[in-house]
Amino acid sequence: VKVYSFERIIGGEECVPNSQPWQAAIYFFDKFMCGGVLINESWVLTAAHCNLSNIQIRLGEHNLKIHEGTEQFTYATKICPHRDYNMTTYNHDIMLLKLASPATVTDYVQTISLCSSDSMEEGANCLISGWGTTTSPEGNFT
Repeated sequence: VKVYSFERIIGGEECVPNSQPWQAAIYFFDKFMCGGVLINESWVLTAAHCNLSNIQIRLGEHNLKIHEGTEQFTYATKICPHRDYNMTTYNHDIMLLKLASPATVTDYVQTISLCSSDSMEEGANCLISGWGTTTSPEGNFT
């Protein structure tokens, strides 16, 4: 598998506006970089390859190009990549971000419900969400 810096959700489709209220947008100096998920009012889970300084987190977003009035803006005060993260192989590509101020839960900003390890059945359908292109500029990924 070749890793591209522009990987996105290929073959996806736009979701119903604000139907993923736990989705976080991670910015570096006003440039969208990565997605994440609000796991509680003070922490966002994202990928370790998104480890940058001056991380801004935007919650309550749907269309990143439009100010919709549902957004909450904060910064990461603590960045905790997995201790075994390998930037060459992308093994353990996971990281926690502590928010400068806790998120306010609204209809547009909510924490994700995490299931217990014994409640997930093999073959269960899962949902992946994020922002990006829904087609691959490089052809098919395998």
